[in-house]
Amino acid sequence: MAKYEYHGISGLKNIAAYTGIPFSTLQARINKSGMNIEQAVMFRPHVISYNGIQGIDAIAHANGISPMTLRHRIYNKKMMIEEAIKYQPSTSQQFIGVRHPDISDVWKLALGMRIEK
Repeated sequence: MAKYEYHGISGLKNIAAYTGIPFSTLQARINKSGMNIEQAVMFRPHVISYNGIQGIDAIAHANGISPMTLRHRIYNKKMMIEEAIKYQPSTSQQFIGVRHPDISDVWKLALGMRIEK
């Protein structure tokens, strides 16, 4: 007897083929998420939408943000979608290169720098 049965179909691979859900997805829902077969088949993931655009990748591209950055802001920083899109990181730290360091000509020569006269 098969371990899983759904609508008269036995076996997880057969259930996956019948429902159109990838086998690995069903397996993860059961083993990692602790769902039973009915829950695993009926589960519909929440799709994020913003201004009529669905999915994080599409939202990110439409707003000029990388999808990885948007995911990080939503899932790691726990921001709401609108906040994550409008977030502007602080620009208080600016890195300024040194064009004319105050060092002797001997050091400039040793470092391969131009000696300006």
